[in-house]
Amino acid sequence: METKKIQEGIVRVLGQVRSVLDVGCGDCSLVRFLARTIAQEAIGIDLERDSPEKAWFDVHGETHTAECVEGDARAMSFPDGRFDAVVSMRAFHEVEDPISALFEMRRVLKPGGALLLADFTEDEPDDSEGYYAPEAIESLLKENGFEQVKVIQAPHDTFMFAAGKKPPL
Repeated sequence: METKKIQEGIVRVLGQVRSVLDVGCGDCSLVRFLARTIAQEAIGIDLERDSPEKAWFDVHGETHTAECVEGDARAMSFPDGRFDAVVSMRAFHEVEDPISALFEMRRVLKPGGALLLADFTEDEPDDSEGYYAPEAIESLLKENGFEQVKVIQAPHDTFMFAAGKKPPL
C-alpha cells in the first residue's frame, strides 16, 4: 500500500492529538508528517537511528515539533501515560519481542489513548518475514490489554490497519 494512503488512514483513525509516538520511525518522514498534520508533538524511535533529528513546523500559528531518536520498542525511556497515541507503520513485524513492545506501547499511552499498527499481513501461514494475519494481530492486541480492537485489511492488498485503545482509568 502506498505511503499516502497509509497516512490518510492514520489521520482518519487518530484525528487530532497533542502527542504521538512513532515506533520504528526509520527515516523520520512519518514523524514529520504527523507533526505537520495531526500532532503538536511527534516523536519517533528506531533501533537504527544514527543521529537524532529535530524539526519545528508552524501550523496555523502554533509551533509543532518532530523528533526522532534511537530507542527500543521493548524498553522505552518515556514515562507512563506520556502519549495520546502510538503508531507503528510497516515496522511491527520486525519487533523481536512483540509482547514486550505492546506492553511498552500500552504503558506510554495515556488512559484512553489510541494504538495504530499499519503493517503488511502474512501471505502464507508459514510466512518467514514475521508478518501477522489480521486475526492473529487482533488476538495479540486483546490479550495485551487493548480494548475496542479493530483490524481492517485493505481490499485487494496484503496490508492492514490494527487499532486499539488503552482502557480508561
